[in-house]
Amino acid sequence: NREGKLARLTGHGALFGEVGGGVALAKHVIGEISKAWSFRGKPTVLSKMFVDEMGAVNVEDLLAGITRDRYTVAPDLALTVFQAAHDGDAVALESIHWLGRGLGDMTCGIIRQLGIEKDEFTVVLSGSLFKGSKIIREALSEIVLDLAPKARFLHIAAPPVTCSVMFAMTQVGADFASVRENIM
Repeated sequence: NREGKLARLTGHGALFGEVGGGVALAKHVIGEISKAWSFRGKPTVLSKMFVDEMGAVNVEDLLAGITRDRYTVAPDLALTVFQAAHDGDAVALESIHWLGRGLGDMTCGIIRQLGIEKDEFTVVLSGSLFKGSKIIREALSEIVLDLAPKARFLHIAAPPVTCSVMFAMTQVGADFASVRENIM
């Protein structure tokens, strides 16, 4: 914040309630596929799509193969989820909402730590997931704006590490204002 206070999260993912990224989305969907397979959840076209994408024989083979490390949950599976959502699959749509809410939750934690709920500030959205579905940004924005109504959102095309570089520059007293426009 303006007083130099820092905020942080653990960075250790779902175990600590922090979700974001393609792998988190894919793992969540695998849970939904498992629920559909065991008749605890809604049927979804993602079952067949993940089976095909990961080279499994069927859903049972997919689930067993994941638990036995025969199949790897990769971030590019998020693209499959986006396609299913685009085609109207309810589980895919809800999963993308889930990811957006999770990102919003983490953003709100940072906002509260910094005490900037009433301030005007920009939330920088970085990474390819925001290109995949506007639902992520909408779900994130809704949660953040409930807490901090003056927040603005900016999606940058630069890789996520760019924000870390800018932060490091400020920590060593470097002026990044001259390069900020080129980055953002």
